[in-house]
Amino acid sequence: MKTQTLQHFQTDGETWERRAKKGKLPAVIDPGDLKGRKNLYIDILQKLAVKKALGKDKAGIMIDFGCGSGRFSELLSTRAEFLLGLEITLPMLLMAKEECSGSNCAFALFDGLNLPIREGKADTIVSINVLQYITNESELAQVLSGVKNSLKPGGKFVCVEQVTGNKKRWQRDYLNYLRFFKQHDFGKIADYPIRKGHFLGLYPIYLGLVPQMFFSVIARMEMFLRKILWHSVWDYQDHLYVMKKLSDV
Repeated sequence: MKTQTLQHFQTDGETWERRAKKGKLPAVIDPGDLKGRKNLYIDILQKLAVKKALGKDKAGIMIDFGCGSGRFSELLSTRAEFLLGLEITLPMLLMAKEECSGSNCAFALFDGLNLPIREGKADTIVSINVLQYITNESELAQVLSGVKNSLKPGGKFVCVEQVTGNKKRWQRDYLNYLRFFKQHDFGKIADYPIRKGHFLGLYPIYLGLVPQMFFSVIARMEMFLRKILWHSVWDYQDHLYVMKKLSDV
Protein backbone atom coordinates (compact mmCIF):
# COMPACT_ATOMS: atom_id res chain seq x y z
CA MET A 1 0.00 0.00 0.00
CA LYS A 2 1.34 3.41 -0.95
CA THR A 3 2.13 5.68 2.01
CA GLN A 4 0.35 9.01 1.98
CA THR A 5 2.61 12.06 1.83
CA LEU A 6 2.10 15.70 2.76
CA GLN A 7 0.80 17.52 -0.33
CA HIS A 8 0.05 21.04 0.90
CA PHE A 9 3.30 22.29 2.40
CA GLN A 10 4.06 25.54 0.64
CA THR A 11 6.20 28.61 1.08
CA ASP A 12 4.82 31.99 0.11
CA GLY A 13 7.43 32.23 -2.66
CA GLU A 14 10.22 29.95 -3.89
CA THR A 15 10.21 26.18 -3.46
CA TRP A 16 11.98 24.69 -0.43
CA GLU A 17 14.60 23.16 -2.72
CA ARG A 18 15.51 26.58 -4.14
CA ARG A 19 15.46 28.20 -0.73
CA ALA A 20 17.88 25.57 0.60
CA LYS A 21 20.53 26.95 -1.77
CA LYS A 22 20.49 30.33 -0.04
CA GLY A 23 22.10 29.22 3.22
CA LYS A 24 21.11 28.19 6.74
CA LEU A 25 19.08 31.22 7.85
CA PRO A 26 17.63 32.61 4.58
CA ALA A 27 16.52 29.09 3.67
CA VAL A 28 14.05 29.00 6.55
CA ILE A 29 13.46 32.61 7.62
CA ASP A 30 13.60 35.38 4.99
CA PRO A 31 15.29 34.47 1.68
CA GLY A 32 15.19 38.15 0.70
CA ASP A 33 17.39 39.30 3.58
CA LEU A 34 20.57 39.66 1.56
CA LYS A 35 22.71 41.10 4.37
CA GLY A 36 21.48 38.56 6.90
CA ARG A 37 20.99 40.97 9.81
CA LYS A 38 17.20 40.54 10.06
CA ASN A 39 17.49 36.76 9.88
CA LEU A 40 20.17 36.68 12.56
CA TYR A 41 18.04 38.81 14.88
CA ILE A 42 14.97 36.60 14.40
CA ASP A 43 17.10 33.49 14.93
CA ILE A 44 18.47 34.89 18.21
CA LEU A 45 15.01 35.92 19.44
CA GLN A 46 13.35 32.60 18.64
CA LYS A 47 16.13 30.62 20.29
CA LEU A 48 15.87 32.72 23.46
CA ALA A 49 12.11 32.07 23.54
CA VAL A 50 12.38 28.34 22.91
CA LYS A 51 15.16 27.85 25.47
CA LYS A 52 12.95 29.45 28.11
CA ALA A 53 9.98 27.29 27.05
CA LEU A 54 12.01 24.08 27.28
CA GLY A 55 13.19 24.81 30.79
CA LYS A 56 16.36 23.51 32.40
CA ASP A 57 15.57 19.79 32.51
CA LYS A 58 16.99 17.60 29.76
CA ALA A 59 14.57 15.54 27.71
CA GLY A 60 15.28 11.91 26.93
CA ILE A 61 14.16 11.77 23.30
CA MET A 62 13.47 15.03 21.48
CA ILE A 63 12.24 15.52 17.91
CA ASP A 64 13.10 18.55 15.80
CA PHE A 65 9.98 18.35 13.63
CA GLY A 66 10.59 20.00 10.25
CA CYS A 67 14.20 20.74 11.16
CA GLY A 68 14.83 22.58 7.88
CA SER A 69 18.43 23.71 7.58
CA GLY A 70 19.15 22.60 11.15
CA ARG A 71 19.37 26.06 12.66
CA PHE A 72 17.77 24.79 15.90
CA SER A 73 19.24 21.30 15.90
CA GLU A 74 22.51 22.04 17.66
CA LEU A 75 20.73 23.96 20.42
CA LEU A 76 18.12 21.23 20.86
CA SER A 77 20.78 18.52 20.99
CA THR A 78 22.12 20.14 24.19
CA ARG A 79 18.65 19.82 25.76
CA ALA A 80 18.15 16.12 25.06
CA GLU A 81 19.84 12.78 25.49
CA PHE A 82 18.93 12.01 21.88
CA LEU A 83 17.70 14.33 19.12
CA LEU A 84 15.94 13.18 15.95
CA GLY A 85 15.62 15.78 13.20
CA LEU A 86 12.83 15.17 10.66
CA GLU A 87 12.62 16.95 7.33
CA ILE A 88 10.62 16.63 4.13
CA THR A 89 13.14 18.34 1.78
CA LEU A 90 16.40 16.48 1.09
CA PRO A 91 18.66 19.56 0.48
CA MET A 92 17.48 20.99 3.80
CA LEU A 93 18.15 17.70 5.58
CA LEU A 94 21.71 17.56 4.24
CA MET A 95 22.33 21.07 5.61
CA ALA A 96 20.95 20.04 8.98
CA LYS A 97 23.29 17.07 9.17
CA GLU A 98 26.24 19.40 8.70
CA GLU A 99 24.96 21.79 11.37
CA CYS A 100 24.55 19.11 14.03
CA SER A 101 26.94 16.18 13.79
CA GLY A 102 27.03 15.21 17.47
CA SER A 103 26.85 11.61 18.59
CA ASN A 104 23.39 12.17 20.09
CA CYS A 105 21.90 13.50 16.82
CA ALA A 106 20.23 11.64 13.95
CA PHE A 107 18.29 12.90 10.94
CA ALA A 108 15.69 11.32 8.71
CA LEU A 109 13.88 12.26 5.53
CA PHE A 110 10.17 11.61 5.96
CA ASP A 111 6.88 12.17 4.14
CA GLY A 112 5.62 14.95 6.40
CA LEU A 113 2.76 12.92 7.86
CA ASN A 114 4.13 9.65 9.25
CA LEU A 115 6.69 10.18 11.99
CA PRO A 116 9.33 7.41 11.94
CA ILE A 117 9.23 6.80 15.67
CA ARG A 118 7.29 4.34 17.81
CA GLU A 119 4.19 5.68 19.50
CA GLY A 120 4.65 7.20 22.93
CA LYS A 121 8.45 7.37 22.83
CA ALA A 122 9.23 11.10 22.49
CA ASP A 123 9.53 13.31 25.55
CA THR A 124 9.49 16.60 23.63
CA ILE A 125 8.75 17.69 20.08
CA VAL A 126 9.83 21.11 18.84
CA SER A 127 8.62 22.69 15.62
CA ILE A 128 9.60 26.16 14.40
CA ASN A 129 7.53 27.90 11.70
CA VAL A 130 6.37 24.62 10.15
CA LEU A 131 2.64 24.22 10.81
CA GLN A 132 1.93 27.63 9.28
CA TYR A 133 2.93 26.32 5.85
CA ILE A 134 0.55 23.35 5.95
CA THR A 135 -2.28 25.01 4.06
CA ASN A 136 -4.72 22.09 4.13
CA GLU A 137 -6.47 21.78 7.50
CA SER A 138 -7.13 18.06 7.05
CA GLU A 139 -3.38 17.48 6.63
CA LEU A 140 -2.65 19.75 9.59
CA ALA A 141 -4.96 17.55 11.66
CA GLN A 142 -3.07 14.46 10.48
CA VAL A 143 0.25 16.03 11.42
CA LEU A 144 -0.95 16.95 14.90
CA SER A 145 -2.33 13.44 15.36
CA GLY A 146 1.11 12.04 14.49
CA VAL A 147 2.81 14.47 16.87
CA LYS A 148 0.45 13.49 19.69
CA ASN A 149 0.88 9.76 19.07
CA SER A 150 4.67 10.09 19.11
CA LEU A 151 4.72 11.80 22.50
CA LYS A 152 4.67 10.11 25.87
CA PRO A 153 1.68 10.95 28.11
CA GLY A 154 2.52 14.36 29.50
CA GLY A 155 5.06 14.93 26.73
CA LYS A 156 5.65 18.50 25.62
CA PHE A 157 5.04 20.05 22.20
CA VAL A 158 6.74 23.42 21.67
CA CYS A 159 6.13 25.33 18.48
CA VAL A 160 6.45 28.83 17.05
CA GLU A 161 4.10 29.90 14.26
CA GLN A 162 3.30 33.11 12.43
CA VAL A 163 -0.25 34.23 13.26
CA THR A 164 -2.45 37.23 12.52
CA GLY A 165 -5.88 38.66 13.17
CA ASN A 166 -5.85 40.32 9.74
CA LYS A 167 -8.05 38.25 7.42
CA LYS A 168 -6.28 39.69 4.36
CA ARG A 169 -3.03 37.97 5.35
CA TRP A 170 -2.26 34.29 4.71
CA GLN A 171 -1.40 33.32 8.27
CA ARG A 172 -3.95 31.75 10.64
CA ASP A 173 -5.34 33.41 13.74
CA TYR A 174 -3.55 32.29 16.90
CA LEU A 175 -6.79 30.89 18.32
CA ASN A 176 -7.09 28.49 15.38
CA TYR A 177 -4.00 26.63 16.55
CA LEU A 178 -5.35 26.40 20.09
CA ARG A 179 -8.55 24.83 18.72
CA PHE A 180 -6.52 22.30 16.74
CA PHE A 181 -4.41 21.45 19.78
CA LYS A 182 -7.48 20.98 21.96
CA GLN A 183 -9.09 18.70 19.36
CA HIS A 184 -6.00 16.47 19.51
CA ASP A 185 -5.83 16.10 23.28
CA PHE A 186 -3.24 18.76 24.00
CA GLY A 187 -3.51 20.90 27.10
CA LYS A 188 -2.06 24.39 27.17
CA ILE A 189 0.93 25.10 29.36
CA ALA A 190 1.53 28.55 27.85
CA ASP A 191 0.99 30.60 24.70
CA TYR A 192 2.03 34.15 23.93
CA PRO A 193 3.43 36.32 21.11
CA ILE A 194 7.20 36.72 20.99
CA ARG A 195 7.81 38.88 17.91
CA LYS A 196 5.92 41.39 15.79
CA GLY A 197 6.47 41.13 12.05
CA HIS A 198 7.06 44.86 11.56
CA PHE A 199 8.60 45.70 14.93
CA LEU A 200 10.08 49.21 14.66
CA GLY A 201 13.32 48.11 16.28
CA LEU A 202 13.93 45.68 13.43
CA TYR A 203 14.48 48.41 10.83
CA PRO A 204 17.72 49.87 12.23
CA ILE A 205 18.95 46.28 12.60
CA TYR A 206 18.09 45.55 8.96
CA LEU A 207 19.91 48.72 7.85
CA GLY A 208 23.06 47.82 9.79
CA LEU A 209 22.73 50.67 12.30
CA VAL A 210 22.80 48.40 15.36
CA PRO A 211 25.90 46.38 16.32
CA GLN A 212 25.30 42.64 16.48
CA MET A 213 26.31 42.57 20.14
CA PHE A 214 23.01 44.32 20.99
CA PHE A 215 20.71 41.95 19.08
CA SER A 216 19.96 39.74 22.09
CA VAL A 217 19.23 42.78 24.28
CA ILE A 218 16.72 44.11 21.76
CA ALA A 219 15.24 40.63 21.33
CA ARG A 220 14.60 40.34 25.08
CA MET A 221 13.04 43.81 25.08
CA GLU A 222 10.75 42.90 22.18
CA MET A 223 9.62 39.64 23.82
CA PHE A 224 8.79 41.60 26.98
CA LEU A 225 6.79 44.17 24.98
CA ARG A 226 4.88 41.49 23.09
CA LYS A 227 3.65 39.93 26.35
CA ILE A 228 2.36 43.33 27.46
CA LEU A 229 0.93 44.57 24.16
CA TRP A 230 -0.19 41.12 22.96
CA HIS A 231 -1.29 41.00 19.30
CA SER A 232 -1.44 43.73 16.70
CA VAL A 233 -4.74 43.81 14.80
CA TRP A 234 -3.20 44.23 11.36
CA ASP A 235 0.32 42.82 11.55
CA TYR A 236 1.53 39.21 11.78
CA GLN A 237 3.40 37.92 14.80
CA ASP A 238 5.48 34.95 15.89
CA HIS A 239 3.45 33.14 18.55
CA LEU A 240 4.92 30.56 20.93
CA TYR A 241 2.82 27.58 22.01
CA VAL A 242 3.82 25.20 24.80
CA MET A 243 1.42 22.26 24.88
CA LYS A 244 1.20 19.02 26.84
CA LYS A 245 -0.18 15.66 25.70
CA LEU A 246 -3.13 14.88 27.94
CA SER A 247 -3.78 11.23 27.07
CA ASP A 248 -2.09 8.14 25.64
CA VAL A 249 -4.91 7.26 23.26
